[in-house]
Amino acid sequence: MEVRPGTEADSRDVWDWRNDPDTRRQSGNTGFIEWEDHAQWFSQMLNSREAVVLIGVKKENQGKIGVTRFDLDLNAGQAQVSINLNPLYRGQGRSTEFLLSSVNCFLLDHDFRLVARVKLDNLASSKIFTNAGFELATKNRMYIHYRL
Repeated sequence: MEVRPGTEADSRDVWDWRNDPDTRRQSGNTGFIEWEDHAQWFSQMLNSREAVVLIGVKKENQGKIGVTRFDLDLNAGQAQVSINLNPLYRGQGRSTEFLLSSVNCFLLDHDFRLVARVKLDNLASSKIFTNAGFELATKNRMYIHYRL
């Protein structure tokens, strides 16, 4: 597995993955995202100083595994990590490796504390972050907050 910076050519795939019913159930915003809104948002993310978008690719570019986004809080020296797998690759044991590869790639160029927020009932994502070395920071009625 390789991790590379996201490009405009990834926008349609990320949009498709984001609108997958399982992804929508676990997102903060569970609604369907219109293409025009997503395309504008994705372009802004790619060009922002406050975000890093990485795409996981099977070796030899045989398919995109997913997207990891780091939302940077420059003042706090902290980045919130979110991950979304291509639905074709869910349940194949690639999530933790993808997250670790993304984190390692991000930390090569950035010195930030990493945090993540996962819906309380999203056991799969909780397992991914825990397996990648993230520790429980806080928990409330809706979310578990992790830190690395």
